[in-house]
Amino acid sequence: MSQKTEIMTAAGTLACALGIGFVMQSGDAAQQRYGDHVEIAKSSMITVGLAAPETKTPIAEPVADGPVLDVNDITLTSAELPEVTDVTAAVEPVLFEEPAAAVSRPQYTIRSGCPVSAAAETLPGAMVRLDLKASCFAGQIVTITHQSIVFDEMLGDDGTLSLEVPALEADAEFSVSFENGRSTTASAAVPTIALYDRVLVQGVGETGIQIHAREFGAAYGDAGHVWSGAPRDASMISNGDGGFMTVLGKPGDKDHLVSEIYTYPVAISRAVGAVDLSIETEVTAKNCGKTVSATAVTVFRGGLPEVSDLSIDVPSCEAVGDYLVLKNPLGDLKLASN
Repeated sequence: MSQKTEIMTAAGTLACALGIGFVMQSGDAAQQRYGDHVEIAKSSMITVGLAAPETKTPIAEPVADGPVLDVNDITLTSAELPEVTDVTAAVEPVLFEEPAAAVSRPQYTIRSGCPVSAAAETLPGAMVRLDLKASCFAGQIVTITHQSIVFDEMLGDDGTLSLEVPALEADAEFSVSFENGRSTTASAAVPTIALYDRVLVQGVGETGIQIHAREFGAAYGDAGHVWSGAPRDASMISNGDGGFMTVLGKPGDKDHLVSEIYTYPVAISRAVGAVDLSIETEVTAKNCGKTVSATAVTVFRGGLPEVSDLSIDVPSCEAVGDYLVLKNPLGDLKLASN
């Protein structure tokens, strides 16, 4: 019951009490004035409600054998309450209203709750070190794109990530996308891009597709056999001794993008001969009997990328451990040194 209704009901009750008191006092006075032979009428119960109309009710009835005090025209003020059909609607919350002029509008600015940053730094070998910081996205997967290279990596427990990416263009742009759709960018100038040839292959999950480079007549397993199992690093190019392999991404997840990039310092190599490149597919328990897809890209001396789509029918699981060798999927993949 609202406060207003309670006050109104209390007022009605008080009015009834005062009315009854008046009748009782009038009865005592009548006895004093007219004597004990006067019978005082008993007052009847009166129900007071919110919707009761204004009523004039006789309080005492005249008796046949003597005069009585006439109190017929007493008006019950408790019956004058207005008719209320909706108590909630009738009570207005005036206690919480403020004048329009007193209402103040708070001034505020929007601040990001999770700052992210990406920085790119040029390294020898036409490589770029990419440093990411995003504390709110710790442990999450980010997708990194640079021209034709696309791969997924995981941020560390502190929300940071640092890795080296082969540049495919002189003005290298990197885009980083987070799981919630947020993104950031970084860029670096790579003036030495024209000194290198690069070949990459990329796919989704564990396709088993790999790049194998056999430098200057090297056989499989020799020191000149460069692949993800023997990748080398960018230090190989300092004296022009050979190339190196970069593996980017997390192949353990079937939905993650993975890239392999082979880099050869074609303009500064001291070796004489050729590098035989092949794209091969290892038959594994995860790809056997399936058709796997990938994309192969070549970038010669920082020029425009040449892209080819690959689709490979992998043999049944009885062939697990074997390799399928794609013969010249991009045409002539031999990189001639100076």
